[in-house]
Amino acid sequence: VEAILHTDNVHHVGLVKALQMFGEMNSEILDHARQLTEFGEDDSTSAWPPRELAEALQEPEARQMLRNAAFHLSDISNPVKPFEICQQWAYCVLEEFFTQGDKMEALGLPVPALLDRERTIKPFSQISFIEFFVAPCVFSMVRVLAPLRSLQDEMITNLGRWADEWQAEVQPPEEEVLNVANRLRRLEERAVTGRQKSVDTQAARRLRQSRQVSQMLSARLGSFISGRQSEHPVQLANDKSSSASSSMVPSRESSVRLAGGRSS
Repeated sequence: VEAILHTDNVHHVGLVKALQMFGEMNSEILDHARQLTEFGEDDSTSAWPPRELAEALQEPEARQMLRNAAFHLSDISNPVKPFEICQQWAYCVLEEFFTQGDKMEALGLPVPALLDRERTIKPFSQISFIEFFVAPCVFSMVRVLAPLRSLQDEMITNLGRWADEWQAEVQPPEEEVLNVANRLRRLEERAVTGRQKSVDTQAARRLRQSRQVSQMLSARLGSFISGRQSEHPVQLANDKSSSASSSMVPSRESSVRLAGGRSS
């Protein structure tokens, strides 16, 4: 029941903030989990989710948050479906809004812009809806559940399709076209930045691991050398002097070879 109630848009901002907070508190775990889907670590994505993430999501508060957010995202998910489905659902929802606006107008009530069929440009309304409402939720959800990245990609594709529809319908001036193009570019960059962060995090983690291994080997080697010097100082000295002497005195075989060489 609580999850269904959270499909009400009044909870939207709170759910997005909860997802973002979970992402910040579990950033390293989520970076590793994303690598399993993007770079094929552990041979396949079947290893997802890693144990650490599964344990974090099993916490009662996290489970409740994720359940509510998943229901809410499902309720506004038409922008992450293939464009043919996305467009049909968008027009159905807008027609519902316009019907309400028509009734408000008939009653002499002020009609909000989104409910006014005469003032609303359908494609442009969807660009704004995705940019300001859907995208923050999708980005935050994909941060937690990396295998849902395809939804994010579909959303970015649909933004471009809506922009094309808007230009064909309205034929806006060049300045407006550039403004919308910049808005779409920022969303695309945000999607790409999330992936690049995983690449950078992976490289940084491997570098830290390499340094840790080097430090560990250096420490062990230092302990080994100091231990031998403290336990067998005389033997080490004899070993060194013996080694030096043996390097200066030729062996019997080398003497024979030298002699043979001279006689020949």
